[in-house]
This record gives sequence, structure tokens and C-alpha cells, in this order.
Amino acid sequence: MKSKASTFGENIIKNFNKSENFNSEIIVQSNTFSLKISPISKSKNKTHRKKIRILEDSYSYNTSDNLAKIDFDNCKKILINIYNISSEDKIIMKQMEFNSKINIEKLDDSTQSNSTSFEFYNIENSEKLDTSYCKNISIPISISIPKSNRLNMNLYALSTKFLEGTDIYNVNSPSFHSRCFKSFDFNTAADISINARRTKLYQNESMNCSPGCDYKGLDEERKVVCDCTELDKSELSNNRTLEDLFKMPSMNFDISLCYNTVFLNVIIFYKHPF
Repeated sequence: MKSKASTFGENIIKNFNKSENFNSEIIVQSNTFSLKISPISKSKNKTHRKKIRILEDSYSYNTSDNLAKIDFDNCKKILINIYNISSEDKIIMKQMEFNSKINIEKLDDSTQSNSTSFEFYNIENSEKLDTSYCKNISIPISISIPKSNRLNMNLYALSTKFLEGTDIYNVNSPSFHSRCFKSFDFNTAADISINARRTKLYQNESMNCSPGCDYKGLDEERKVVCDCTELDKSELSNNRTLEDLFKMPSMNFDISLCYNTVFLNVIIFYKHPF
């Protein structure tokens, strides 16, 4: 089914009028997949959108607004140079997104997002562009999260704004592992201990991205931002891991490891004694 859907998209691309710049957005949807074909150029004029539904009972989550979004600027510049493409208007994107419910390997994982993949073509000759030229180049991709309305976006926004190094949905954030991390309560401005950060800030789940991609946080649309370095290996997705952070020992013997902070305080005390 996946190969047939992908071939369907390639046939649409081959039938474009090569003599004109493509400025439309075509979306084909069913209850199992979505196909989007669109220009990558950021035109000031709104593109014409043509939407086709294959089945009337199209799965509600698979709407165009929920499709993954890609920041292709870094890779685009490389491909334009390698393929000697006259302008970015000649590059179009084919995006495939498949319902997570048809992912056999993740049937028991209710946190698994839809999987998405991207391909790029030169509209002048329908040639598929090799994105492996962009390996190790940063390509941010925002992928929708199942049941995203559960997320505490207000706390997320406050913590990322005022507590640098804190991501309430990232178990690897420095604030959840280091006593040296200085943080404060948003309401009282009082210091927060590492145990308070672990029990009150961390949301007991950590967001993850596909192999080859690094988690970079959430965007304003409640999508997981994955910084990817390879587009041609596999479909991209995200999921979450449930994990309760245990409380750290109340003894502060490991505070001595914060030598930078301790050294700074010693200097201040020496310069300004009682």
C-alpha cells in the first residue's frame, strides 16, 4: 500500500506543466495516509490548495494542518548548487504521512506518532533529488504528537523562557540531574531544589525522535521538533517514554562537584568579607 501511494505521488509530479512554475498545493488524503505535493519556495502569494479525499471517513487526525513540517532551507541551498537548478521555484516536495495504526512494529505503542517521509524533485525534468548530499546538515522537522492537548504548554513555555537548560518533557535536561543548576519558583522567586524540579517540573514523560534525529523541544503548535541529519534512510516519527524520576538523596555531599560555583563564591567572599 505504501509503495502504491508513493508511486501515485510521483505520477502527479511527472504530469506537471514543465513550462510554468508550480505554485499549487495538492493534498490527497485517506484514512491510512496523506500525500502532500507543494513548492518549497516561500512565496508572498498564497498558493492555490487543491484537496482530494479518497475516502469520506478519512481519519480525523490525518488533516493537512497536522502534517509534519520541515525547514528545508539548509539542504535546499546545497541541492540547488549540486544540480545547477536555476531557482528554488523549480523544486517541489512530495511528503507522505502514514497513520500510526498501520505500523505493525508499533501496534502496542499508543504514543507513536504518524510516520512521515520527504522527497524533493526538480520540476523541470521530474528528477528526484538525492538528499544524501545533505547528510550531517541540520534539518529541523516538526512532527505532531498524539493527544497533544494533554501537554502543559504554559509550564513548558515558562520553564524554557526563565530556566535555561530546563525542558519539562526531556529527561536529559541538566536541571533534572545536576544540583549545580540554579533555578527558581515562578511565583515566589525562591530557589528550587533538584528534588522539587524532578517532582514538580518534570512531567514524567520524555519525548523521543527517530534514529538520526535529536529532540529539540516543542513548537507553538504542540509538535515535537526533531533535528534530523538524514532524510533518505527511513520514515520519521516520534514517541514518548514514561519515566518517574526518583528523588535524589537529601544529603548534599555531591555539591562539591559544583566546583565552578563554589570557586566563584569563594572569590566573592574573599573580596567582600563580613
